[in-house]
Amino acid sequence: MNLQTPASAEAPETLGSGLPRPPRHFMEPSGLETARYLAHGLALALLPGTVSLWAFHATWPWFATVPLIAALSLVGGYGFFMLAGTAHEGFHFTLHRRPQVSALLGIVFSSAIPGFISVGFALSHWRHHRHTNSADDPDCEIFGPFRGFWSRLLLARLAANAAYRRNAWRLIRSSGPDDEVDRNGLSVETLRSLTRFNIAWHLAVMAGFVALGVLRPDVLVFAFLLPLVGTVFITGLNPYQEHVGTGREPVLRARTRTSPILTLLMSGTNYHLEHHLYPRVPCWRLPALHRWLRDTDWYRTRQPVVERSFWRGFSPALIGARIQYVAQPAVTESVPGAASAANAR
Repeated sequence: MNLQTPASAEAPETLGSGLPRPPRHFMEPSGLETARYLAHGLALALLPGTVSLWAFHATWPWFATVPLIAALSLVGGYGFFMLAGTAHEGFHFTLHRRPQVSALLGIVFSSAIPGFISVGFALSHWRHHRHTNSADDPDCEIFGPFRGFWSRLLLARLAANAAYRRNAWRLIRSSGPDDEVDRNGLSVETLRSLTRFNIAWHLAVMAGFVALGVLRPDVLVFAFLLPLVGTVFITGLNPYQEHVGTGREPVLRARTRTSPILTLLMSGTNYHLEHHLYPRVPCWRLPALHRWLRDTDWYRTRQPVVERSFWRGFSPALIGARIQYVAQPAVTESVPGAASAANAR
């Protein structure tokens, strides 16, 4: 395997627009912080389901049990969202100093999401960063056709996962070098090897779910299936919350949502603008990066897209049909979260 540092490890100034260089420690992987991040995701995914299972077997009236299980399943959904997010962090090479180890960690933990192939996601996501909000952005192709709340809630994530599976299948079906593959510093053969492992490990994890369903169907339903349904809902809406109504300039490419509740549930990936500006910074450091960046002249003289309210992030203007998932030349006043740098403080 190629162990060279990917090209994406270059200094942030290469992103253009005079983007300031943050302190070096923001971009240096930490084994301890990675372990905390993975433990956070596992706890958030598994503990709510454990409580739901206990509530199901308790002798409480249904009108108390059902709302509690629904709420816990949504919280657990964010936990599985974090486990899916390990693929995102893994293929941005933030989980370990060695890119292949980082990618493997992402594959191992994100394989808990049925039908999700990390390498296929990475191939799409790297292009998303290169062509954000343009006609060549694969996310516009994936999420653009869903024009209403219910289709976004129920179908958008399933369609995205299907696109990622196709990416992975095309990669391993092709032979020889493939100049069309966005490699982000990894060789095509390395990506193929990772894809084969990804598929094999994912099938093994799914077989484990089937075995659990045979032995303890109640555990499968309440600890895994219901939270995973919540993950479909959450991750179906999330791309629209991040990019609807944003633009093409670096400071307008994504929406940052600074709610402490979201930061707890998403481990910092809600600071999505900062991620697009500095994709090699681990997600859990993005809130600190946001605080550092907003004190720079570069940030103060621009109008980044920032939403401070948890609930306004679920506004119909973002997740409904008022504005489509397409490239926008500028942020419009009708879109919530188009706050100035002063309002972001």
